[in-house]
Amino acid sequence: MTIFNVKTLLITATVLLAATSTNIFANSNFTGVYAGAVIGYSYDPMNFVSKPVEFITTTERDYHLSGITGGVELGYGTVVKNNYYLGLDFLGLLSNVNSAETFSATSSSQRLDFKQKNHYGVDLHAGYILRDDALLYAIVGYSEASFNAKERNVIGASFDTTNEKNATLSGLDLGLGAKISISDHIFLDVKYLYTNYNSFSQLVWDSASSSKNDKYSPKAHLLTLGILYKF
Repeated sequence: MTIFNVKTLLITATVLLAATSTNIFANSNFTGVYAGAVIGYSYDPMNFVSKPVEFITTTERDYHLSGITGGVELGYGTVVKNNYYLGLDFLGLLSNVNSAETFSATSSSQRLDFKQKNHYGVDLHAGYILRDDALLYAIVGYSEASFNAKERNVIGASFDTTNEKNATLSGLDLGLGAKISISDHIFLDVKYLYTNYNSFSQLVWDSASSSKNDKYSPKAHLLTLGILYKF
């Protein structure tokens, strides 16, 4: 499924939610507009491929970014016939997700730093009401996140350079979640999201006379807990 198809799906879902408003169960704990705070943990495996410009051989490694994330969630949900649920959800997170590694030799060193700075996503929720205070749902949607890659290369006292690249990447969201009502207006939202982001690259000088093309391909496994208020 392409990003274009995901965006089309989300627009269609918005129209569908409006069209099904006459089927809303007024007494449902999950019907209406909601907003609240979210905290989570993100584990982001990143594939790193380095290809010297002057040579054919390549170096490939996997890095593992991890850290705490938090922010806001808001959306709208409706229960349609036979206890089926549809919702449109926005998630905005600030992240402290990172990884770093240093390689040292006799007269040289290399340090790699990777960071994910934030996450913004719009997702369609489609699920089933198990009972009055609990539902399970599947997730499909679209996310963007800001990534930073920085590499410092030092050779003796004659060469010390840092190359850095910032990139905003997009990807398809897939996941599962559960909403649990704890009062007429407050419910918990637990979800897992997997996002496969597109790649970015940069040209890195690792000595005064040689350079290489570094390519970064991140994915994200995100687990969040939200405390939401239904208006």
